[in-house]
Amino acid sequence: MDHKPYTDKYFLRTNQILKAKGWDPWVRAQVFIRRGPGEVAGLAEAIDFIRYAGFTGRIFAIEDGETYCSAETLMLLEGRLQELVELETVYLGIISARTTVYNLNKRRALTQDLDSYSAGIIESAREIFDKLTSLCHRPVYYGGARHWHWSKDRKIAQAAFAGGANDCSTDIGGSTVNKEGIGTIPHVLETVTEWLYDKDRAVVEATKAFDEVIDLKVPRIALVDYANHELTDTLTVAKEIPSLSAVRVDTCGENVMQGGLSAFAGYYVNDTTHNSVLRLILDDTLINIPSEDLKYWFGNGVTVKGVWELNESLRKNGQERVKVILSSGFGSPKKMAAFIRAEDMLQTKLFDSVLVGDVFGEDLDLRFATMDVVAVGRDSDGMRLISKTGRPYRPNIRLVEK
Repeated sequence: MDHKPYTDKYFLRTNQILKAKGWDPWVRAQVFIRRGPGEVAGLAEAIDFIRYAGFTGRIFAIEDGETYCSAETLMLLEGRLQELVELETVYLGIISARTTVYNLNKRRALTQDLDSYSAGIIESAREIFDKLTSLCHRPVYYGGARHWHWSKDRKIAQAAFAGGANDCSTDIGGSTVNKEGIGTIPHVLETVTEWLYDKDRAVVEATKAFDEVIDLKVPRIALVDYANHELTDTLTVAKEIPSLSAVRVDTCGENVMQGGLSAFAGYYVNDTTHNSVLRLILDDTLINIPSEDLKYWFGNGVTVKGVWELNESLRKNGQERVKVILSSGFGSPKKMAAFIRAEDMLQTKLFDSVLVGDVFGEDLDLRFATMDVVAVGRDSDGMRLISKTGRPYRPNIRLVEK
């Protein structure tokens, strides 16, 4: 098969940038599954694909069927980035789907195959997008190709479009409605620009490289959570790149958004008489924050408080033209609903569109695989540890070279 139609568009564009700029560092990439413990599956199939697609570097992994812990490194890839960067969507989807099915069958003593589970996921994608688009009434994009097997991506994307999705991240998915895939900058490009410059310049230099190389018809959208300086990097990019149209916030669950820990400029009152844990007096307006919404207002990941601070920062610095795109966890209608309620309470618009990856519902024990580049260098001996904030290198002595 040709992997490109099944690959998230931002990886294809990243390789276009790497080649145009002459950047081809040696990288170390680690793969893990956050949900655990469990037993891993699909590694052999993923490695077969990686080799078939032309990767000549080194591969280390544990064996299929072995027990793993949450966030344990299951596979390590070391080689030239231009060979590797386009492959992530497909191999992660293989591992995610096979591990999910393997563990569900083992736990429920079933013998259903990938097709059986995929049928339910396709229906879930349609239902969830229908709920999300009904809630927020603004563009919602599907970007979950890496969460399931590549062979099902077309049908899942088709279901997402049927539920109201505006676009999706792969060409095979977009082809169902005569569109191409969409996407701009992934974290992997920012690891390269951190290596070339430093962490404080990673976001802006990656966005500049995109602006220099990619067709002007493609929107300039900066990914601003790489260094966990969401506010600082947003303002830097907005000031240095006049063509910037939006920023995307994808703060991972290991981090708290910059500005997300500080209190609102108001007064908090504990309240046990209403269905609310927290009451906020903001600009002389009483806001009752429902208890079920609190985890979306404060804490780790993309939160109401962090996004509110981002919008305030843009407004105070005269950058209201820059739109805000959110991702990370918005496949949950509960999270989307909490953000919409927050907009009503705060009397402000928090975001302009949403990128959604997990549209598979909450009933299945899904095991999503994730990859992070954790070291970069000119060659295998010259690598130094580099990664996005919150996702450092995690060695695993159980890995065996394949």
